Amino acid sequence: MAGIDDFDEDDWRELLAELRLVVVSFGFIEWDASMTAALEEEEEVERDSAHWQVIRYAKSFSMFLTVRSAENLKRMRDEFAELVRTERAQPVTDAIVLKPDGEEGVSVLDGPRSDDLIAELKRFVDALREDTGYFDDPEFEE
Repeated sequence: MAGIDDFDEDDWRELLAELRLVVVSFGFIEWDASMTAALEEEEEVERDSAHWQVIRYAKSFSMFLTVRSAENLKRMRDEFAELVRTERAQPVTDAIVLKPDGEEGVSVLDGPRSDDLIAELKRFVDALREDTGYFDDPEFEE
């Protein structure tokens, strides 16, 4: 691949479609639907290119993922501890949501962090703004 300088409007549309497929495959179908609707509304008003849409979509997804970043999860734990105390006045730093059967619980604040994905999306968006060689993987050379 020669780099993003050689992308035409169809290439950008294809890249957006592939990015959307990845996001949907991660399970964010509702987010994708609402973001796509927002892009369509903005496109009608601003008549921007598919290149702009790819950047906007990737940046918005990255911002959406910050809710699961390590920094944000720590902030939520700290705020939770200030607001909720046990009967013995000990701070509570997490919440468990029971499954419908009532047997197993799932922590609201534990689980995978989004920091690595956010960092990769930032690199991706930076590459879309300026050709940084991100797309020059020898594996994809023709």
